[in-house]
Amino acid sequence: MNTVFNSSGLALDGADFPALSIAAGETAGWRADTHEDCHRLLDLATGLADARAGGIVWFDQDVAALREKEVLRLLGRVMPMTPDGGLVSNVNTGENILLPFLWRNPERLEEAAARLQHLLESEPWREWFPVKKLCELPHQLSPLARALAAVLRAWVAQPEAIIACDMRHALEARASSHVSRALVWLREALPDAAWLVLQTESALPAGIRGNILPPQS
Repeated sequence: MNTVFNSSGLALDGADFPALSIAAGETAGWRADTHEDCHRLLDLATGLADARAGGIVWFDQDVAALREKEVLRLLGRVMPMTPDGGLVSNVNTGENILLPFLWRNPERLEEAAARLQHLLESEPWREWFPVKKLCELPHQLSPLARALAAVLRAWVAQPEAIIACDMRHALEARASSHVSRALVWLREALPDAAWLVLQTESALPAGIRGNILPPQS
């Protein structure tokens, strides 16, 4: 299998996150103590914060050695998911979901919009995320709907790698269970993607195989 993500380990406020390697189709990640630490790890993983040499390596390219334009080009193959959906506040939800795809494949936007429409008219998404929500602005969505929008963004974009950042954070039990089912659905829909999971929980949703490694003090 092709290795998609490698890390020689990361340090964060005295906690050392162990070395990690993820191949295409595999799921693995780190457990952090707080939601804020998950986002700090996400910043490191996406090059928004500086990691030491070998700390973040995507597709055999060490982010610490790359220029900003090179990092952006590399991250065109990776899709971050956060529980707030990563949505732009003044853009309706449908356009928000399509934005990452538009950046990657502008000439195929119409095709992607049709695929999204068809998906939301089919089970289980017809129940999970009604088509009418595409016309709503992010502030009109529930926390559950924003998290599901992040899942839809990743599905539309079809990335080679996904970074799932504490996707069930602050959700009540029923909504958290719903997001877990959506994550399992996405894992099955994108079987060849590598998943880097950053979360405060010790276990992945039932139905997703992989290891979540705790920090070492």
